[in-house]
Amino acid sequence: MPRTAVVLLCLLIAVVGLSIGAPSTHADPPPPDFTESDALIPPDAPTGPAGEAAPYPSQTSEFMAGTVVYSVVFVESSGGVGNCSPADPSTENWDIGRQNAVLEEIRVGLDFWRGRPNSPILNDLTFQRDLWGTEPTSCEPITRPAKPGDQPKWIADVLTAMGWPATPANYMSVARSFVDSRRQALSKDWGFLIFVVDSLADADGQFSTGKFAYAYLNGPFMVMTYDNDGWGSGSMNLVTAHEAGHIFGAYDEYQASGCLPSDEWGYLGEPNTSCNNGGVTSDVSIMGEASEQISLSVDVSQSARNAIGWRNPAAGQAGHLLVDVLRNGSTSVTPYSPDPTSNVVPLYHGSASTLVGFPPGCGALGCHSSASISNVLRVEWRVDGGQFTSNDLLYDTVNEQFKNFIFQPASGLSYGTHTFESRLVTDFGYISPDIGSDTLTIKPDTDGDGQFDDMDACPALWTSWPTPIGDADCDAFTSAAEAFMGTDAADNCSATAALNDEAIDAWPPDNNDSKKADLSDILAYIPVFGTTGPGLPYQARYDLNADNQVGLADVMMFIPFFNVTCTP
Repeated sequence: MPRTAVVLLCLLIAVVGLSIGAPSTHADPPPPDFTESDALIPPDAPTGPAGEAAPYPSQTSEFMAGTVVYSVVFVESSGGVGNCSPADPSTENWDIGRQNAVLEEIRVGLDFWRGRPNSPILNDLTFQRDLWGTEPTSCEPITRPAKPGDQPKWIADVLTAMGWPATPANYMSVARSFVDSRRQALSKDWGFLIFVVDSLADADGQFSTGKFAYAYLNGPFMVMTYDNDGWGSGSMNLVTAHEAGHIFGAYDEYQASGCLPSDEWGYLGEPNTSCNNGGVTSDVSIMGEASEQISLSVDVSQSARNAIGWRNPAAGQAGHLLVDVLRNGSTSVTPYSPDPTSNVVPLYHGSASTLVGFPPGCGALGCHSSASISNVLRVEWRVDGGQFTSNDLLYDTVNEQFKNFIFQPASGLSYGTHTFESRLVTDFGYISPDIGSDTLTIKPDTDGDGQFDDMDACPALWTSWPTPIGDADCDAFTSAAEAFMGTDAADNCSATAALNDEAIDAWPPDNNDSKKADLSDILAYIPVFGTTGPGLPYQARYDLNADNQVGLADVMMFIPFFNVTCTP
């Protein structure tokens, strides 16, 4: 045989060998039309209060945004002990080549959502694979009924083999707990499971009841067979994309699903207006008929976008185009005290939270609890409507969704009334329109005695007591009051500490002229306490409030000066 012919023959044998040992990558025949909905309502629909731990542990895939971990499990019949007793004969066996092909199909199917040319999510949606390999079950799932059929048996087997003990009675809650644990462990916002059932040896690639792929609305898992009925393994990417829509709340739009345009689905409780039973039929949607899903122009209908949270996109920072579910958060500012103040660089405290926002909607799954995947990136603040600045300090962080903060002007503010405002910026680039604010009046206190100049008769002289307007000698009593009591309105302190050595007392609280208001001065009230003027025994000298009677009110006025020494 000529050498050239030998080479060609070897190449032909190699090509044939590859085609036998590897899964087909060519386009599969057109898939059959659907006969019923492949979206299931979970028996443990996501519920729970919003709070510091939002999303709630049972809320594993409320809306399609943020970071998502998907855990892939290849289900393998083992013939061992389990929930199928006696164990089913093992007729299917995975091989690494087909598993790798499936993993690639799944990746492409999820990237469908990230690759929408008119997607408002762009880089705000990422998927990370969490591969669990092949896990055994005593059942041969492809030979048994599905939806849910016998899935409680084989899924409970698989979860138990994965280290999550489950029974057919609690497998759903265990699956959701597993998903929650994986997103927590990998620091992701959402998560879901993908159970891939081998069907290579099966005649039609369907379960015994004729089904091949389905998912639970808002999680926690989807199920696919290897051949996917008439879709074939080469179109698993489309099946994955469709089922992922269910995982995040979108319902079917094809006629056989029994959908209605008025039915409300998803976290936002949006009507399924693109349902092909009386709704919009002009769109080409991944949730629509089989002919729509395989179309080269397949996209996502507006109602499906709304259901998965892609509603009302609006511009954010750094090129983000944010949808409703990512536009949440606000700040609050603690009112400054005292107000007014003489502090020209007031230090403000406040808190920022992304756990607030519009309430989610209600639909066939009931009313979803509010959930947030946004984190506080920074807080910005400004004074009197100026430019926002971010030289704030975040502290006492409860978690990334709730933080306290402080801010302070770098230089002194002018005297007058100022408005301080704050807002938050999330890690998705959302800027909160809900602005925390406080209005503060700053007044001068020239002598620093705690009395504002406009209320201080002696603004340049520090005193330990207030000096009312009209107090010429700065001793805390007006000149008019001192004229009434007979004290010296031009002198605030005795010249000496000797008792009663001056004809006219200088300081009203100092009854014995000793330069100090003490117990002896209080005892001087006893003979005149309770008297009323004019006329003895009343004496105006002890009438500190000038109301023509000496009583408790005068003694109360004395108290702030007790044990205080005046300064001449």
